[in-house]
Amino acid sequence: MSANISTASVSALSNDTIPAGYTPIYTVEDLDNIRNNLNADGNIVGNYILMNDLDLSGINWEPIGQVYTRDDGQYAGYFQAVFDGNGHTIKNLYINRPDEKYIGLFGSLSSGAKITNLGLTDVDVTGDSYVGGLTSSTTAGTEIYNCFVTGEIKGSDMFVGGICGVSGISGKISNCYADVDVIGYSNVGGLAGAIIWNSILSNCYVSGSVSGNGNVGAIVGLSQTGIVENCFWLEDTPGSTDGIGNDQGTSNNNSGLTSDEMQNSDHFTDAGWDENIWDFSTGKPTLKPVPQPPSADISENIIRLQIGANSTDSSAIFIDTGFSLGAMDFDFMSEDGCAAAIDEIDSILERINTKRAEIGATINRINSILDSQTTTTQNYTAAKSTIMDADIANESADFVKNQILQQTSSALLAQSQNLHASIVLSLIG
Repeated sequence: MSANISTASVSALSNDTIPAGYTPIYTVEDLDNIRNNLNADGNIVGNYILMNDLDLSGINWEPIGQVYTRDDGQYAGYFQAVFDGNGHTIKNLYINRPDEKYIGLFGSLSSGAKITNLGLTDVDVTGDSYVGGLTSSTTAGTEIYNCFVTGEIKGSDMFVGGICGVSGISGKISNCYADVDVIGYSNVGGLAGAIIWNSILSNCYVSGSVSGNGNVGAIVGLSQTGIVENCFWLEDTPGSTDGIGNDQGTSNNNSGLTSDEMQNSDHFTDAGWDENIWDFSTGKPTLKPVPQPPSADISENIIRLQIGANSTDSSAIFIDTGFSLGAMDFDFMSEDGCAAAIDEIDSILERINTKRAEIGATINRINSILDSQTTTTQNYTAAKSTIMDADIANESADFVKNQILQQTSSALLAQSQNLHASIVLSLIG
C-alpha cells in the first residue's frame, strides 16, 4: 500500500530581495521577535537574514534561545534555526545577567543551527557559566562561520569564550576572529572556553587578554577530543602564552604571532586561509563584506504585509507561506515497513506543527501590531477632537458668565447715572 501527498504552493502578494525561505530582520524588534517562533518542543526554528546594522544600546539583552527545563524534565529553548548576518554588524550588545547560564546574543545552538556572516562590536557581556559573545554553547552538528566579536566577555564560573562558551558534539567554528578581553574562572579562551566531543575550530584568530584560574588559553581553554587547526593568537597580550590551556585533543598548525607578524598575510595564506573570505590589506585580517542576496534568488512564497506608515521594508513583515509535505511511499505489508511509516508520519506531523507554530507566531505579531495601531488611532482621534471640536459645556458656561457680566455692568451704569442726577437736583433745590 502506498500514498502520495503534496500541497500546492501559495502565490506571494509581492516579492522582496531576500533568499527563498528566509525571514528578513530589519529592526531590533524583528531580532527580538525571533524568540517567538517555536516548534512543538519549545525550540526556536526558522531561517533569518539581517538586512541592516543594528544598535542594541540601552537594552539588557535576553539571549535568543536560552535553555530551560520543561515540566516533563526535558530541556527546551534551543536555537535550532539559521541566522545569516549578511555582512552586517550588531553593536553595543549589553548583557548583565551574572546569576544566569547560557549567555550570549544567542543562548544555546542545537540540531544543525547555523550563524554566519555576522559581526558583533563593542559587546559587554556578563554571566555565570556558558558565556560567549555570539552564543553560550553549540551542540549536535551546529556551525558558526564568517563571524567576529569585539569587546569584553565576563563569566564568574566556567566555559567562557569570545565567540562561544563551549562547542560540543561535532560543532564547527571556522573563519572567525575575536578581539576581546575574556575573564572567567575555568575553561576560559579567547575564542571558545572549551571544544569537546569532536568539535572543530579552524582558520580563526584572536587578539585580546584572557584570564582565569584553570584551563586558560588564548584560543581555547580546554580541548577534549576536539580539533584545533590553522589558528593564531596575538602573543603581545596578557594571558596569551598558550594557545590551548589544556590540550586533550588534536592540534595542528596553530601558533602565536607578534603584532607585526599578525599583519603579514603570509602567515595566514600559508595555512590555507581563503583570500576570498579574508581581507589582509588593513593590518590584522578582517572578514570581507558579504553582498546582499541576488534578486534572482527570491522566494515566490514570501508575502509582504505593510504594518507601518512608510512603504519601506523596515515597516513591513514577511510571511513565508511555502510548505510541502513531499511525496511519501508507505509500505504496510511488513513489520519494518509499518515501523518506518510511523516514523515518517511522526516526522511529517512535526513539520506541520513547526509550520503552524511559525504561522501562529506571525498571527500573534500581527494582532499585537493591530492592537497597538488601534490604540494609536484612538489617541490621535481624541487629540484631534479636542483641538478641532468645541466643548459645549465649557462654551455654554462662558456664554452665561458673559451675559451676567454684561447685565451687571448695564445695571451699575444705570444706577450710577441716577445717583448723579439726584445729587445735582438736590444742589439746585
